[in-house]
Amino acid sequence: MATQSPDAEGPVEADVIVPPMWRQHGKIGSRAVIAEWLKLRTLEPEITLREASLRLGMHRTTLSAIINRGTKEGWLRFDDPLSRIEHQIVPKVLDNLNHFLDERDKTVTIETAKGTIFKTYQESKGITQGSNTVLALKIEIPEGETKIVAGSVVGKPKVLVEEL
Repeated sequence: MATQSPDAEGPVEADVIVPPMWRQHGKIGSRAVIAEWLKLRTLEPEITLREASLRLGMHRTTLSAIINRGTKEGWLRFDDPLSRIEHQIVPKVLDNLNHFLDERDKTVTIETAKGTIFKTYQESKGITQGSNTVLALKIEIPEGETKIVAGSVVGKPKVLVEEL
């Protein structure tokens, strides 16, 4: 569950496009959006960000930006570990990744390309990384009485015939 920080002062306005339905009700601040989102999450804990944004009359990325801004500025905190990962950890990782890519860090660039661009290119060309080797084994038991002999089978197996 997310909560507003008790030491937050005044409304924090995000640079967002405010939907007409919000203008009609006078709800234009980021805190008002978060309050409505928290109401939805309280009533429906499993609601997705996409569904919540549709009900709030805004784009998913707009709602996500407001949530991220609230967590960065410290007036919105999450207690649930999965929500913390989604709304606190992932945005920080993306910010750091963006920073190192802007600095043209060779290792970060290559690793990012491996995980994104290269995979997308390979998928578009139908290239797979997995091995295409198939191993088939067919075991046939001969009819009649069989005798088991210890050892390794190389090539054609021996057939033991008992003499009467």
